[in-house]
Amino acid sequence: MSYPRPLTDTEKALILRVLEMTGAPHLDKLRSQVEEAVATEPCPCPCPSIGLAVDNEKAQPIPHGGRLDAEVYYDTGAVMVWIDDGWLSNLETWWWSDDAPVEFPPLDSLRTTAP
Repeated sequence: MSYPRPLTDTEKALILRVLEMTGAPHLDKLRSQVEEAVATEPCPCPCPSIGLAVDNEKAQPIPHGGRLDAEVYYDTGAVMVWIDDGWLSNLETWWWSDDAPVEFPPLDSLRTTAP
C-alpha cells in the first residue's frame, strides 16, 4: 500500500469512536478533520498504527497547543488518537500481549477503563 492514502472507513470510525468516548474537546472540528485526513505513513512495526495529516484548507484546527491524546482500551492494549497543535496527527495502538496486533480492535471492544 502506498502513502499518503485515504483513510479507510474502519480507521475513520475508530478515530471518531475514540474521540467521542474520551469527550475530546471541539468534537465538531475534529469530526471535520477526520473527513479531510489522510494516512501519511505506517508504523515501522507490524501493528496497524498510522500517521495522519489533515488538509488545513478544508478543515480547522482546534484551539489547543502542544499534544493532546485521547486513549481507550481493549482486552490486550489501547488505541490512541493524537492531536498536535490542534490537528489530528496519529492513530496508534499499543499492546501488552506478546504479539503485535495486525489490525485495530473492533469498535465494540473499546472501553474507557483499562482491563
